[in-house]
Amino acid sequence: IDNATAAEGQPGLAIVAEAISGISALAEDSSGQPTWAGFPLGDYVAGLTAYGAIVTALYKKNSVGEGSYLDISMAESLLAFNGITLVREAFHRARATGGAPLRESPVPYGIHPASDGDVAIGVNSDKFWQALCHAMEQPDLAADARFATQGGRIKNRAAVIELVSAW
Repeated sequence: IDNATAAEGQPGLAIVAEAISGISALAEDSSGQPTWAGFPLGDYVAGLTAYGAIVTALYKKNSVGEGSYLDISMAESLLAFNGITLVREAFHRARATGGAPLRESPVPYGIHPASDGDVAIGVNSDKFWQALCHAMEQPDLAADARFATQGGRIKNRAAVIELVSAW
């Protein structure tokens, strides 16, 4: 039972916990509207949180002989997933001038088409961008002012995705 999302004695639903925790706002659809992640993330995360709490409680019981009361909430378990968004927002607000806002995801970072299926590419630093350009055998892209920095790649997201996908 998830007390944050349900009345006492009623089952909690992952979709409700995901909305309460803000996860639905992170999983936007193509129009920018909050949406369901497509699978019961709340159930999985609460299960893993419960596992950690149970193992910790067993350790406490074996170490000091005391039992523990465990109260696991789907919504509260999901709050940790908001961490990166909160950090990005803090950096964005702290920036005085210049560059693209850090609140947007790195570029390229995601699943891209390949000739034999899909490939996951995660470029979350300028160093990784330089390495990718080398692997793509296009070292000139690493020095291209539009793409040389993460801010530039965020600003030119569509062009970066097109270049990586073409490769």
